[in-house]
Amino acid sequence: MSIYIKYSDNTHSEVYSLDDVLFDDYELVTGIYAHHANMRKVPDIIQYFTNIKYLDLSANKIDKIPEFIFNLKNLITLNLSNNKIKIIPQNINQLTNLEVLYLDKNKINELPIEITTLYKLNYLKINDNNISQIPDEICNLVNLQKLNLKVNKITKLPENIGKLINLNYIDFSDNIIEEFPKTFFKLINITKLYASYNLINKIPDEISNLTNLRIFYISNNNIDTVPKSFEKLINLKYLSISLNKFSNISPILDKLTNLKEISILKN
Repeated sequence: MSIYIKYSDNTHSEVYSLDDVLFDDYELVTGIYAHHANMRKVPDIIQYFTNIKYLDLSANKIDKIPEFIFNLKNLITLNLSNNKIKIIPQNINQLTNLEVLYLDKNKINELPIEITTLYKLNYLKINDNNISQIPDEICNLVNLQKLNLKVNKITKLPENIGKLINLNYIDFSDNIIEEFPKTFFKLINITKLYASYNLINKIPDEISNLTNLRIFYISNNNIDTVPKSFEKLINLKYLSISLNKFSNISPILDKLTNLKEISILKN
């Protein structure tokens, strides 16, 4: 499969192997896009592209992140999605300029505490792994705007998640979470909230704080009541509350005049 190379002058080239890149051009390379390249390991040659900012090695067969990756200090985006990685090395904290990190669809069991020191991160994807616990220190990533945790084995969200004041998107669908942390409703910039397929049994009154919410999916949980404060979500456009235990919720939903689409099947 072809590998796409981006240079500092915004030009691109297509090569069949990184060995085809001229040595004199190494310092000019700012992006390597090698998804679906049938790689079983990260090529050693990548360590010599020291000015690289964007590295996409998604959809390969890589099972280990080599140490030299953490010497690429200019990395802004690292995409290792859809591989066979089991362990995130502690040295990931050396990538201090990282803003986007995709580790979804791997075989990761645990997040190292060091990942919570990547203070420039604004997008973290760790969905579709085997993670059961999210360290509370992740709440120090105050620049985080998007957080995808879906399809893991997470039992609870961090208690101090309300510190992530810039978060506008969170997806923790398909886990085994039973409740929202008390600080969750301090996330007043949330516009998209996906919480379906968990064990949640209550929507707290404080849901009314999320006045910027546009999309709310909380289907397939154990909820039997929508609080009256729900009617204050005046910007809500898409709502899915199917497969819960609701009875009569129409009076509250009737007040959400901006709703474009609602799913309330099997309640």
